[in-house]
Amino acid sequence: MRKLFWILLCSLTVITAQAAEKAETELETAMGKMNRAFRQLKKQTRDPVDFSGALKSTSLLKEASREAAGHDPALAADKTPDSRPEFIAEYREAMKEMLKTIDKLEESLKVGDAAQASKLVAKLSDLQKSGHKQFKKPD
Repeated sequence: MRKLFWILLCSLTVITAQAAEKAETELETAMGKMNRAFRQLKKQTRDPVDFSGALKSTSLLKEASREAAGHDPALAADKTPDSRPEFIAEYREAMKEMLKTIDKLEESLKVGDAAQASKLVAKLSDLQKSGHKQFKKPD
């Protein structure tokens, strides 16, 4: 019985240590919210009959994007002190572009323009890919 206790205790210690190493930053949390909302949005914009769900997802995406824009990417810490402010400014500018595109998408959904909404979802996807390539720390 004692052996089992010690094995469980050691296992719990290892699991706790691994969880502590993987603690998310506030930016990662916001980006996770963005990712979930964007995946939903892509599904919802495929049905041009009812965009009410897509509008809700767009609202969640916008909120999470604003939250993410207020944080510095972890990759900024790897930059030299001289290049860090420029890197962060580029990140903030990319997030502004994302937010502008989300606003345009919201407008096209409100008027029921499925073709424009589809184009804007594709643009958001491109912005996401380029932003992750430029600003996300490799896993």
